[in-house]
Amino acid sequence: TFLRHGLSFLEDGDKWGENFDLAFEMTQLLVNVEFIVGNLEACKAANKIIFSRAKTMSMQYDSLLVELDVRVADNDLEDMLQCGLKFLHQLGERIPKAVTPFYLLQKVKKVRKMVDRMTDEDFLKIPRGDDDPRLLVLFQVLMRVCINAILRQKFVL
Repeated sequence: TFLRHGLSFLEDGDKWGENFDLAFEMTQLLVNVEFIVGNLEACKAANKIIFSRAKTMSMQYDSLLVELDVRVADNDLEDMLQCGLKFLHQLGERIPKAVTPFYLLQKVKKVRKMVDRMTDEDFLKIPRGDDDPRLLVLFQVLMRVCINAILRQKFVL
């Protein structure tokens, strides 16, 4: 592809030093193109480069979301679920293998107790959270995991 050819021109110099932004963006575009045309192995390989070269957690999060999408496109939903749960664990979220009514009740009670202690003013001062990349990725991963669990008719994670 043109992107591979363009990246090969950057090979002569220190593409990940002097031209990091250009090399990173071209590699991200390559990941997207390979995904769109269905070349999932090439997409995975380029995405590994993206993950290993990412300078920020936000860049790594984007790479991990692509990894989940590639597993779905490869029809490897079981592996996607396991990978998604592992990713959620890395984000600090602990989700049990079986979400029972008792587990949900305990979570609802915990939230209720926390909210009951708050005044209206405290409640209104809760930060929105849309500036927190970790929170946004957490919701994106949960959405992917839940949708794929439903598609596999697995209502229990």
